[in-house]
Amino acid sequence: MASRREARRIAVDVLYQADVTGHAPAAVVAEWHEVGRDIPTFSHELVEGVEAHLPSIDLLLERDAQGWSVDRMTSLDRTILRIAVEELLYRDDVDRSRRGVA
Repeated sequence: MASRREARRIAVDVLYQADVTGHAPAAVVAEWHEVGRDIPTFSHELVEGVEAHLPSIDLLLERDAQGWSVDRMTSLDRTILRIAVEELLYRDDVDRSRRGVA
């Protein structure tokens, strides 16, 4: 079983690959499964969450990234920020009092 840190890294890899290839994250996950690459449950949840919330995540990033548009960010930076926002705003296993969100 992968640690949450390792699972996050795998989610970054999947979402980064999707971003640079223009494929849907679900398609990248399917490709990984076809070649026998393991994707931990937590990684899969993060990928699905980012994919489901992508419009609102990117809108938030666009609004708050002073001097940067989401398109102008490097693919890796954009991917990491998307996962961070997904975890902070949409995951039930993150304590709301630590999120700074009421």
